Amino acid sequence: MNQVAGVGKGTLNLCKAYWNWVNQIVDSHPIPEQKLNKLVEKKHFKTAEEAEQATRRVLKVALIATPVVFLTILMWSIIPKSDNQPTTIQAKGDITATPSGTINQNLISGRATEQEASKQNASPATTLKAPVASIAALVKRTTGDGFPYEAAGSVQENEQVIVVNYLYSKECSSEAPGATFQQEWKTTFDLTAKTWTNQVKEVSKCSGNPNQEWTDYSRTPNPFTIESVGSETVIKGDTQDTDGSLLTKDAFIVRYTKPLHSPLNSDPASQAISKSESTTKVIQAGDGFANLRSQPTTEVDVVAKIPNGTPVVILNEQTNSSGQLWYQVEASGQVGWVYSDLLN
Repeated sequence: MNQVAGVGKGTLNLCKAYWNWVNQIVDSHPIPEQKLNKLVEKKHFKTAEEAEQATRRVLKVALIATPVVFLTILMWSIIPKSDNQPTTIQAKGDITATPSGTINQNLISGRATEQEASKQNASPATTLKAPVASIAALVKRTTGDGFPYEAAGSVQENEQVIVVNYLYSKECSSEAPGATFQQEWKTTFDLTAKTWTNQVKEVSKCSGNPNQEWTDYSRTPNPFTIESVGSETVIKGDTQDTDGSLLTKDAFIVRYTKPLHSPLNSDPASQAISKSESTTKVIQAGDGFANLRSQPTTEVDVVAKIPNGTPVVILNEQTNSSGQLWYQVEASGQVGWVYSDLLN
């Protein structure tokens, strides 16, 4: 406490000394009478004496404000800033999935050349043990005012968790014509605890800057069930209050079908049969490689880069909201989406 009081007293004495110095400098500074007369002639002041007093006040304010501005700029320059860098692609080891649902695995190294529709954000990675695959899914939400909607998404799963990623889009009002409000959602189903949670970040807003940091949306973990309907997997999640009472039954529903040749299918024979019967295309991009993405849009992270000449197996196809045709493909054991114009 004595040290803090000493620092405060010293700072106060320094401020007093500086104030006395400012008064001394300004009061002794000669102001040309010609300039004062011009201020009076322009009717800024009634007399030369008023003009002189006002001029000296301005000089005092300037001398006091200068060190404050300097210190502010100095502090701003030394505060460490975090750079948004794309997630590093790992050459070997565990496969990792970021909150946006991407899998970081090095198919090839190289710089990105595809024109991005939005800036990508690196985010803390959650390690998922293989096998992990990205599968097209249909997401339906029924909770909240204005929330009942369906959206195309993707699923990644292993023996511990199922991660669902999707985009929520809504056109802005007439106050922002042509603008779109978009959120990227990540829903994690914990297969051990039998609970699910939500994370969300903004991609774009009707006005202002979007919050592109991942935010926990769930107040409490919620229960869910998984069932198979033919070849389709259906996940139904309920929402509950903090006291465990049910709020909404089947508030979140996910439907998806695993392709037979998905890496999730452990039967080598069925994989070989499926691949032989599936359509195969070859990467042919003007930039030398194509970006493999977790969803059929350029607004999500790049999973990996596939060089020209690489054969890929077509698993699925989808036309997004912009009218672009995308193919879900498998290449070197990796599953993701590629823009159709980059395939031959």
